[in-house]
Amino acid sequence: MSLTVPPFPPYDEIPSPQELANHLVCAVPEPDRKAASDLLVSRILPVKLAGIDHHPRPERLSVVVYKELARTLTARPANMRLHALKLVALGAELQRVFREALNLAIARFLIDHTGNLDAERLERWLNPAVQDLRMLSAEELTEQAVDLEKALKSWKYWVTGDYPTEWPKHRTVCLQTQAMIQSAKTASFDSATGSLLEFLRDADRKPEELTFD
Repeated sequence: MSLTVPPFPPYDEIPSPQELANHLVCAVPEPDRKAASDLLVSRILPVKLAGIDHHPRPERLSVVVYKELARTLTARPANMRLHALKLVALGAELQRVFREALNLAIARFLIDHTGNLDAERLERWLNPAVQDLRMLSAEELTEQAVDLEKALKSWKYWVTGDYPTEWPKHRTVCLQTQAMIQSAKTASFDSATGSLLEFLRDADRKPEELTFD
């Protein structure tokens, strides 16, 4: 039996993660398909397709994600395809925590720095998740940051314990995520790097001027 991923199927509506997974696992040996489907539906596709409800071209996003995962699967021998998905799931979990940390840090910034901001420059950062978080208090944002810090620690334990050779690939993003969580907890932005630093530049703020006193 040929283990291949079929072409992206035509749908009248945006396909669900389960529908996409049903096609993608055609490339996985039968004994591994349930585990592969579980990874796709619970860990990978929710992250890869995050924000699809607000995406300007949701159909295109589905196709891009589908083809990306198809390439990942078919690039490996059949007996290594489940393992390949496990590595994708590992990266997806960090991506999820990173996004949530960035959203929390931005929301925490906006609590105390609402004046003299260029709305047009910040528009790309003010996604629906950030807008929802802006409705919370500083204490509530701190609580969410603490929970996210626990999730990041669990992820680090997972990667260093089960996939230690993968750690160097993710170390920088992990450190950036930790710094964003710290900013969300303390409202101090002096250690901002990466995406959070880019946001602060769009907000015309210097990290060293935003240290919580």
